[in-house]
Amino acid sequence: LENGVQWVNGNELVMITGVSVKGDWTRLLRTFPAYHRWGIAGILVSFGRYFSDVPDDVIQEANRLSLPVFTLPWEVKLVDASRSICNAIISSEISEHESANILTALLFGSLASSEHLSLILSKANYSLNHSYRVGLINMMNTESYVESDGQHILKLICTNFLRSAHRVFDGFSPKVFLSLKDNTLIFLIASETQSKVSSAVERVCLSMQQLYPRLQFKSGVGKTYRHPEKLPESYRQAKQALAETLIDNGIASPAFYSESDIYSLLFSIKDQELLKAYHEKTLASLYEYEKNNNLDLVGTLECYYNHELRIPEAAEALCIHKNTLKYRLSKIQEILSVNLKDPSTITAIQLAIRISRLLKADIQADLLERITTINTG
Repeated sequence: LENGVQWVNGNELVMITGVSVKGDWTRLLRTFPAYHRWGIAGILVSFGRYFSDVPDDVIQEANRLSLPVFTLPWEVKLVDASRSICNAIISSEISEHESANILTALLFGSLASSEHLSLILSKANYSLNHSYRVGLINMMNTESYVESDGQHILKLICTNFLRSAHRVFDGFSPKVFLSLKDNTLIFLIASETQSKVSSAVERVCLSMQQLYPRLQFKSGVGKTYRHPEKLPESYRQAKQALAETLIDNGIASPAFYSESDIYSLLFSIKDQELLKAYHEKTLASLYEYEKNNNLDLVGTLECYYNHELRIPEAAEALCIHKNTLKYRLSKIQEILSVNLKDPSTITAIQLAIRISRLLKADIQADLLERITTINTG
C-alpha cells in the first residue's frame, strides 16, 4: 500500500481487497494523505472477508481529503466491477471528445458553414431553440507546480481542470460544451443570466484552487447569439473580455464583453502610436515626477477615482493618512495643471491609465501568448 505511487499516474480508482493487511483499517488510513497527493480519484474496498464496517475516523479523514471511499461486496468479482467502470469511463470520454470536437468545429469554421449543420448539432444535443455564448477560463501559474513536481503534474492539473468544469456544468440544460486548449477552458453555454454564469465559473476556479492553491484564474465571456454561425464572433468577444481581465488586475470576477466598454474602444484602435501620444500628453509629466521622487502618484490618483473622490475611503485603501492623500492630490493638480474633480479630467486620466496598461510590453506579450493565439489544434 505504502509504495503504490510507482503504479499510478493520477486519477485512478484504486481497488483494495485487504489480503495484504488482513483488514487493518489503521494501516490503510495512514496511506490516505499519500493517495491524495498522488491524485487518486478514489478507493474501492472489497467488503465482507477482510474488511467490514468503515470506522468513523476513516470516514472523517476521507471527507477531509475529499477522497471517495467505496465498498464492494466480496462476492462481486473485481473483473466485473472493472469492466463496468471502464465501460462507463470510455462512454464518458467519447462523449467529452465529441463535445470538444463539435465546439472546436463551431468556433473555427469547419462546422459553421456545413449544409448538414442542424443534423450534426442535434445529434450532439445542441439545442437550436436557444441562444448560446462562448466563455473562456484561463489557468495561470501552472509553472510553479511544474518547477516543484515535474512536467507530469501539468497533465494531472489539466485533467482535473476539465473534470471540475464538467462537474459544475453537468447540471445545466441545454448541454454545456467544453474544450481545453493550452490551459484555457473554452465553454459554450446556452443563454443564462450573467450571475449564473459567473457563479459557475467561480465554482470551477474555487474547486481547482482547493487542489492547487497557487493557481490563478481569469475569465471572459462573449455575447449570446441565436445562430451557430455567429458563435466565432462570441469567441472573439470572450477573448477580448479575457484580455481585459489580464490588463486590469482589479477584475476578479468573469468579464462580460460589452461594446460600450472602454477596452473595446481601445482594442479597436490599431495605431499604437496614437495611443502612446494620448497617454504621454495626459500623464507623462506625472510619471516623470514619480520617477524622480519615488512616489506612486498615478496609483494614488487611480485609487482616489476608484473610491469616487471620497478621501477617507481612498486614504484607508492606500494605508496613508487623509492629510497625506490631500497633499498628494494637491501635488498632482499642480503637476498636471488640471482640476481633478472636473468630469472631463476624470475621463481623460482614467482612459490614459488604461492605455498605459495596454501598452506595457509584458502585458502585450502575455496577451499574445495566452489569448490571441490560443491553439486550436
